[in-house]
Amino acid sequence: MKPEEEKKALNIIKKLISKPINLNLLFNVASILEINNLRSLIGITCSDHQIIDALSKINKDLDINLSDLIVAIKSKVESDEKANESTLWSIVVPFDAPINKRIITINGCVSSLKNYSSLKNYKTKEYSMRSGDSLYPIRIERNSRRYLILSSKGATINVAWKRVEPQFKTLKGIYDFCVSYNSWTLLNSNKQARTKIPHPKYVYGLSDSGAATYIEFIVNDCQKKITPIKKNENLIFNQLIQFLKYNPAIDSIEFFLSDLFRLYSEAMDENLFSNSYLRFWQLLEKISLIEPRGSFNELKNRVQYFLRDAYFVDLTNYFELLIKKRNELVHRGIDNIEIADISLLKNLSEKIILWLYNNRKIIITTKHLESYYNSVNKNNNDLMISSKMIVKILRHRKKN
Repeated sequence: MKPEEEKKALNIIKKLISKPINLNLLFNVASILEINNLRSLIGITCSDHQIIDALSKINKDLDINLSDLIVAIKSKVESDEKANESTLWSIVVPFDAPINKRIITINGCVSSLKNYSSLKNYKTKEYSMRSGDSLYPIRIERNSRRYLILSSKGATINVAWKRVEPQFKTLKGIYDFCVSYNSWTLLNSNKQARTKIPHPKYVYGLSDSGAATYIEFIVNDCQKKITPIKKNENLIFNQLIQFLKYNPAIDSIEFFLSDLFRLYSEAMDENLFSNSYLRFWQLLEKISLIEPRGSFNELKNRVQYFLRDAYFVDLTNYFELLIKKRNELVHRGIDNIEIADISLLKNLSEKIILWLYNNRKIIITTKHLESYYNSVNKNNNDLMISSKMIVKILRHRKKN
């Protein structure tokens, strides 16, 4: 930390400890801004509560030492991490998908799939959430076809859910992908999400100590009618589930595809045109590996092969228009999004995701995919030159 940054951090600490150190700091706008400013200066990943806890341990009568605060924050972060390993939660998640499986494993996260009648002691519990001085109890309602039961550790239900939420979204994305692949929506009321299975309004948690609570979500309306999964859809669903069963290495194609299905799920959950449009753009940006240093011109070049190969008309100009619409929406708040725009982004993303899965034995890491993107738009002569030079280099290295 630079001397001027350390001086600024110390001044913030002095301001904060001049007030009573308790959770009331979180209800003071000035204090919240100072806490976040302090966090940006010290460069430690921590919560507001953890900073407040560390501040409470500072002796106001002694000279304030920035290193003492950093040690206190790190100590609190470590103790919270240990606490997160002390409580085991069984999490009940409504999952209204007509699939015939008892056990589903995604990225090493094992879940059992049950009917309402099989929930046993889960449905007899009263789940409560506290807000202020009030307690809001609910029970598991019989409003879903199936329920996923997942296990996760966390000091609270929120921490436990955050640990398994990516795997849940990946599973949900796989199902939506299988039953929605290559489907085009040309008319939409702009009120319903595209997903075939709604995101749950509630997630219920039962801890090993007997605590029963829940998380409530703000969810978008979607089509409530659940149609049976077709034979070919079920086949690819089972194949994808099997392929993504184990916890993958971070740079592997399994990890990459899992993240794509998570983003696909989030895009399908959106009901407003503008939100859905930006979510599918986020998915395409991930697919094309342009982050964090790329440009939309690079993205266009990287998906150009799929645009040429997958459609019976030249969509180059249309795709450039979609980029322009994206930039106008993000930077100027101009919303000219049509349902066909979203449908193309969705369809293009699906085709590339399926292509990645079909070529998983060749493109086994994101480095392989990066190499493919760097080569696909070269002409044959340039490819031959690159190939010869690579062979030359490999032979030279082998001799040495």
